Amino acid sequence: MTCTARGLFIRGDKVVARSYDKFFNWGERPETATSALNVEFKFPVTAYRKENGFLALISSLDGKLLVCSKSSLSGSAVDIINEHLKSLTEDAKDYINDYCQKNNCTFVFECVDPIQDPHIVKYDKGYLYLLDIVKNELEYENTPYKEIEKVAKKIGVCHKQIEKEFTNWDELYSYRKQLDKTLDPLTNDFIEGVVFVDSNNFMVKYKTPTYSWWKRKRSVMESLVANHNVKPVYIDQNDIKIFSFMNSLKNDGSLENMNIIQVRDKFIESQNNE
Repeated sequence: MTCTARGLFIRGDKVVARSYDKFFNWGERPETATSALNVEFKFPVTAYRKENGFLALISSLDGKLLVCSKSSLSGSAVDIINEHLKSLTEDAKDYINDYCQKNNCTFVFECVDPIQDPHIVKYDKGYLYLLDIVKNELEYENTPYKEIEKVAKKIGVCHKQIEKEFTNWDELYSYRKQLDKTLDPLTNDFIEGVVFVDSNNFMVKYKTPTYSWWKRKRSVMESLVANHNVKPVYIDQNDIKIFSFMNSLKNDGSLENMNIIQVRDKFIESQNNE
């Protein structure tokens, strides 16, 4: 069995598991520039909340559940997915297996694990979010959202959430500009972003300013821990404050044992106490 592209697993000439075709951030490529999207998007367009974990693929092969990350059949990510599967009932796992066999498809989840695999967004516990059910074919084809809701309820998991729906470009772009103004480094109340999906299943990611700000700070933190020569870019007072704060954590020896969420919690606490 081989994995080609992003989450496409093939045995012989048969697709046995797959996720999405690769898609990109707003503005990342010429075809996702604002001017291009104004032409490309076919309305209605739906913005779905983007959870901050990693892709988990569950299909059926030879009568048994096949569990994959987006690039592998084994490894730490697959181990984490299997741990979360243990929280499902046997009936739920049998339902997934039967559904995948009957419909020749893959359940695509976002796996969130704040203990073993913390990212940027803070979660209270681990979750499996059902994102889509995708046909095991070379051409991407997914299942309607109402079916996602029904299946998620049946197996006892969360499912992707609609943030907003749009009937035209002006509505969508106004929403995008509102999101651009939401930067607040002193909060844990933010999401990674949204995925815009049009009526032809054309998909574009958008990352919120607060998420992007803290993701850049995670890179700074990792460089400090690795004793690299860090030259921070100061845009506002929060940039100066967080760099100074992380340096103080490095100097007292605690930074190397922390993740960025723990750093953010302590940073917010320090600012609230000033």
